[in-house]
Amino acid sequence: MPQSTGFPDDRSGRRAAWYSLAALLRAAAGSLLQVQPNEIASGIHGTGTGSSKARTFAFLSDTLDNGAGYCTHLADRGVFDQLMTTTSRMLAEFADGAHGRDCRGSCYQCLRDYTNMAYHSLLDWRLAGELLSILRATDDTSNQHGRQSAELLRDWASNIPPGDVEFWDDLGGTGPAVLFEERVWVAAKGPFEAADAAMSSPRISIVRDAVAANTRGVCDMVFVDDFLLDKAPARVSAMLADFDGA
Repeated sequence: MPQSTGFPDDRSGRRAAWYSLAALLRAAAGSLLQVQPNEIASGIHGTGTGSSKARTFAFLSDTLDNGAGYCTHLADRGVFDQLMTTTSRMLAEFADGAHGRDCRGSCYQCLRDYTNMAYHSLLDWRLAGELLSILRATDDTSNQHGRQSAELLRDWASNIPPGDVEFWDDLGGTGPAVLFEERVWVAAKGPFEAADAAMSSPRISIVRDAVAANTRGVCDMVFVDDFLLDKAPARVSAMLADFDGA
């Protein structure tokens, strides 16, 4: 669904989160069962019909033709609970110390290995943790991706001619924002924060109120996923260039 202003809601961050969750579960399964990564495959699967909404699944499967029974074993309720415990432990380890400070998305110390090279640019252990918290309906925020919105917005704005952007450290007490071409405000959001006409997160509603109260007279407000700001900032510029406003 597009945002309430008509700005497209890019799904790259959510897609990356699903692939990251599958990779995280695979790594946790290997650790729990003490098997090599190439003995278990992981991926995502989407399904939907004309009468039901699309659904996405992260899956694990055995790689051997006849199956070693690893994933059937993992599906046992007691073993699955152990898998979730192992997953939470690994996320805590990823967030600790130098790795937590230096690993911006994924590396060979967390989610990457030679078998998932095609997805390295998508893998992000923080996104995997955030999605897992959502699926488990927990209040634990320790695994939130925690991207630095101010840094990402500032880096993006620095690559645009100075006369076209104005960076604000704090827009009405709601955090960083960029005034783009004197016609639209740009702020960062997480991939799972809703900003469409039917649903908005409380934080996004507060940012919109701050825009409405701002004296610059610019009312349009768009939200860009911090994943996109980090991985493909040029795409953000292209989306804004095509945006005509509400």
